[in-house]
Amino acid sequence: MGIFIFHKNSDGQEGSLYKIADNQTNYDANKNWDDGFYDTVTVSDSDFEAVKLGTKTVISKTGDSVTYEDMSIRYDFAVDLQKEINRRINDIEKWLESNSSKPMASGVTTYLNYLKNLKATDIVTDPSESATVNDDTAIWSDGTALDSTLETYAQGQGQTVYSSLQLL
Repeated sequence: MGIFIFHKNSDGQEGSLYKIADNQTNYDANKNWDDGFYDTVTVSDSDFEAVKLGTKTVISKTGDSVTYEDMSIRYDFAVDLQKEINRRINDIEKWLESNSSKPMASGVTTYLNYLKNLKATDIVTDPSESATVNDDTAIWSDGTALDSTLETYAQGQGQTVYSSLQLL
């Protein structure tokens, strides 16, 4: 069972999700706060995985009930995917600056190294100058897009993925 950490007394408030943990053991071993400042909600492994991979986003919570929205991501241009890769790299490097001794730091470092070697142009082929976009589907007539989140792609490549939300 996963754990979602919300700001204290945030029932019904959008955007109140603070962090996520895949289980109680990792939560206890890696958190650096007093539990009294946050509300925790236990969620199913599938809901945890969907939020971790970015295929669902948390809208709010009420008591132990969490409201989600399904997400879909598409990268048509390599530059957009590269920006996302760079954002993830920056998030992880910042976290590691003050958390390198935490139990999860080794796995996070491995994921960071994977991201640093990832080239968006190896994943996405930009549409040509003569390409057209379908107004109904927003899909280009040529090029190869990535129809998933970066985390979903990385997991599909056999990587152990760490969402920025997991960086306790």
